[in-house]
Amino acid sequence: MDNKYLIELQAHVLFTHDADGCILKINEPDGDDAPRFFLGRTTAGNLCRFRHDLPDETVAQLTKLFISEPTPSDLRQPPLHLAAYRRVLASHAPIQHEEHGPAYYFPDVIQPLPNVETTRMTRDNVERLRPHFDWMIPVLDTMPPVFAVVQEGGAAAVAVCFSSRIPTVADEAGVNTVEAHRGRGYAAAVVACWAEAIRGLGRIPFYSTAWGNAASQAVARKLGLVMYGDDLSIS
Repeated sequence: MDNKYLIELQAHVLFTHDADGCILKINEPDGDDAPRFFLGRTTAGNLCRFRHDLPDETVAQLTKLFISEPTPSDLRQPPLHLAAYRRVLASHAPIQHEEHGPAYYFPDVIQPLPNVETTRMTRDNVERLRPHFDWMIPVLDTMPPVFAVVQEGGAAAVAVCFSSRIPTVADEAGVNTVEAHRGRGYAAAVVACWAEAIRGLGRIPFYSTAWGNAASQAVARKLGLVMYGDDLSIS
């Protein structure tokens, strides 16, 4: 699988699409509206997606820019037409939100982290989520598999990794660590267990973050994840 194919898979993990290939919603239960514009870049080629309700004129302007967007040699460099994409979208409606960051796939061998014990979360042990992740309890069944590091006398999950989107042939990791327990390798441990479980289900695990999120990028480095793409979403 080349990187262009991976970014296409990721787009389908992140968003629901209509028959014309336009994006509709964030691909999660009761998902919010998709961003107005999504740009995925890889060294093997780029792709873009437009929200279904963008005017034809706006789509045409963005498409013209996209066609001349070069395939990057360095994914850490911003898109050539980033400022122009913003201008076109701002002329349609004020920009409300922007996300931009690297996308990773997992190496063939995912090394578990030594000396960090993880627990698979189910309805049988769900009370361990209540102290710090009570929001997960009602929706636990929509995000399996869920792995946690349990501390505080065995009573509380302090780091969790879960499926953050409705799965297709691939799945996207969501990870969260209680602030007081950060910097101990817990996030990397639960992400590694989650990814192994996703592979066991026959799906491709993905991990993505923001360029400004140094802690999340540190997790990727610790696990030896491979950066294959750069995601830009503008709402």
